[in-house]
Amino acid sequence: MSAATLAAAPTDTRQRLIDAATSLFIRHSFAGTSLQMIADELGLTKAAIYHHFRTREQLLTAVLEPIIGELRMVVEEAETLRGAHARRVNNVAAGSPGRHIPFLGHRTAAPLPTPCTAPARRASGRAYDTEQSPIPTTQAQER
Repeated sequence: MSAATLAAAPTDTRQRLIDAATSLFIRHSFAGTSLQMIADELGLTKAAIYHHFRTREQLLTAVLEPIIGELRMVVEEAETLRGAHARRVNNVAAGSPGRHIPFLGHRTAAPLPTPCTAPARRASGRAYDTEQSPIPTTQAQER
């Protein structure tokens, strides 16, 4: 073997491991795939897998990195294509008072749903303690 072939072999084996793991994760799920199954698929030993990945989770990370990278590029491109109106709406929403939760780690936020009214609570069949309800109720609302 030439020096170039020997240098490319670890990278090739690593990529073969990632490809085999991807295939087995699709067929059997991550939880249902063992390192032994991956080794058997490629005709390798588990020690050969451990040479490239210390854990199954590291192998999963190697499988997901290209997918996450592509998703990141799509989101970044979408951010650049957004119009000024969309950015203005998000800035207003993010600065508005009230409860908000972060969405995908971005600065934009989605408002939390408002608590339901007494008739909606009754209709949903949930038992709420009216003394501790965050919504003030009146006799007219209770009917």
